[in-house]
Amino acid sequence: METITEQLEQEIKLLHAHVCEGLGDPKRVLILYLLATRPRNVTELAEALDIPQPTAS
Repeated sequence: METITEQLEQEIKLLHAHVCEGLGDPKRVLILYLLATRPRNVTELAEALDIPQPTAS
């Protein structure tokens, strides 16, 4: 039987894998950096990254 600690460890590992998968595209990481400096709307993000607006959203 798994202990609570083992269950939490497994959940953290799964969450980490999902986060890393989501940030696998360099544009996604750049979006995070842009948003860290100040709030931006999707149009601003698209223009800053030279990508279509639907891609940025």
